[in-house]
Amino acid sequence: MTDKFWISPSQIDTFNDCPRSWWFRYARKMPVEEKQEQFDYGNVLHEAAERWLKADDRGYDESGKPVDIFPKGWASKVNSDQAKHIKELLELGIKEGVLRRLPDRQVEVWMKHPVGVGNVWIRGVIDQLGREVIEDHKTTSSRRWALGKKKLRQDNKMLSYAWWEWKRHPERDVFRLRLNYFNKKELEVWEVTTPVTALELQRWEQDILLPTATDMQRYTEVEDHDWEKVEGPRVKDACKKYN
Repeated sequence: MTDKFWISPSQIDTFNDCPRSWWFRYARKMPVEEKQEQFDYGNVLHEAAERWLKADDRGYDESGKPVDIFPKGWASKVNSDQAKHIKELLELGIKEGVLRRLPDRQVEVWMKHPVGVGNVWIRGVIDQLGREVIEDHKTTSSRRWALGKKKLRQDNKMLSYAWWEWKRHPERDVFRLRLNYFNKKELEVWEVTTPVTALELQRWEQDILLPTATDMQRYTEVEDHDWEKVEGPRVKDACKKYN
């Protein structure tokens, strides 16, 4: 039995910017120097949001007690100012309905599905999945970097989640995508929502997912000494990490 070859939405982004950068990092497993602290803020916020979402509609956890979204040690990976800001952001998000508990929700849902190319499978984690909505939480340092509705309809991560739902529910014609934004620099939260149709997902599958997975699988066969055979940057400065 052939082992599954796993890809992710972020790998699709990397590959479409620079196949060679993807090859170095994912096919050849070369390490990339990244500062862990740049991920800690988002991870701590996500974990607290997850605790709140997993409570029932009355706000009680599995033990029947009011959910504590900020338990002892919850902010051990961030400094005190960051912890204070995260707490204020989440409280504001709940108050304004940006962070909300969907009916029949599933929280932190693993998406795993064969792509349809050889042994390639795609996987990822959906922050909250409802009957009609696919949600993801995002931290950002500015509205400048946030996706609008048009860009959201082109986002590989959210489209892959909607594609998975389409594969599971082919009778549905429309899927709603929603990003919940939390500003790391200001006390500001907002949401961006847009529909995506089954036809759009079919086009994404044909134009992006299948060709990318095909090229990825082909490039995994390239040996180290032939690295120049892997296509270089498609976007300016996309390969800076590996010169």
